[in-house]
Amino acid sequence: MVGQQGVDPRDASTAGALNNVSQQLGSALGTAVISTFIAIATATATPPTTT
Repeated sequence: MVGQQGVDPRDASTAGALNNVSQQLGSALGTAVISTFIAIATATATPPTTT
C-alpha cells in the first residue's frame, strides 16, 4: 500500500490502522458536507408555480 511505504515492518499494522481511520473520516466528512448542501438547497428551494 502507498500509505505504508517506508514504514518499519514492526509499525506496519499501526500505519495500516491510521490509513483506514483517515479514509473513514474523509468519507464521513464528505457525506456530512454533501448532506448539508442538499438540506440547504431543499429548504431554500422555491416550489414550482402552476399556471
